[in-house]
Amino acid sequence: MENYILNCYLKWLKQRNGTIFKQLSKLTMTANVLIVLLFSMLFILFVLTILAFYKCVDPNVIYTPMILEIITGIVSYIYTSRYEIDQSYSNLQHYKKYCDELYEMLSHNHISSYSFICEVINRLEKKIEILNKKIESIHGRVNKLMEMLIIPLSLSIIGTFLDNQDDKQSIVLYVFTILVGVGFIYIILAGSVYLISNLTIKKQQEKYMQLANDLQSIVDFRKTECTGETNEDES
Repeated sequence: MENYILNCYLKWLKQRNGTIFKQLSKLTMTANVLIVLLFSMLFILFVLTILAFYKCVDPNVIYTPMILEIITGIVSYIYTSRYEIDQSYSNLQHYKKYCDELYEMLSHNHISSYSFICEVINRLEKKIEILNKKIESIHGRVNKLMEMLIIPLSLSIIGTFLDNQDDKQSIVLYVFTILVGVGFIYIILAGSVYLISNLTIKKQQEKYMQLANDLQSIVDFRKTECTGETNEDES
């Protein structure tokens, strides 16, 4: 059931948010200017780096867009932080409207009981925990595999050192080759783990977490409304 709700939720989000241009149009003029400056400086830095690599321009010219990129990033961070604080009440009202629209979508799909929404939240949290354990299990297997490789390789290196104490150059070359091989294997394993855990399992986990947070917000807003109604009745 929760997978059905998740699919409906993702479809609703896609329809609600629209294209990237529609999302950018909702930002303030200052935010859009800062975004354009960030990407412009990044593009200029990339082009100048390539030109400097091929010695078409003086390498020192890349420091100017690099400094401007850092300054723009700092200004963007400060502006975003202050804007979020200044617009905190307005953002809360927008988020409440967002939750109301989400609840309306759920109601159209025959999900309107708040007790059932709480049950769905618990199921999602269990799924998130299962995915956490799956990620930990994958990392644990990689660590065990590396331990299985390192122990015999270490013994092999020690054996070679004892057998060829006089030929130090061969020992150094042998040890270096072994270390490069182990490092290469580790990079492949770490890359595979990243692709599996971060790009698949982690991405699915983030979807569950986002849905669980939004559903919890619907319940929270409902509780505050009920509290407000109770206070009005008592007065």
